Amino acid sequence: MHHTENDTLLKVDPTVLDQSVAAFATAAYLAATMQGDFGRLPSSGE
Repeated sequence: MHHTENDTLLKVDPTVLDQSVAAFATAAYLAATMQGDFGRLPSSGE
């Protein structure tokens, strides 16, 4: 993604920002409180 000088908070749709923040916060909460873990990536030798 490329940004321009027009990418400012004045151009952000507050409703879309609120929804995005809620989605990321929910995902972070669920990941933090889930049982178990995400596992490990196999090492390059496997």
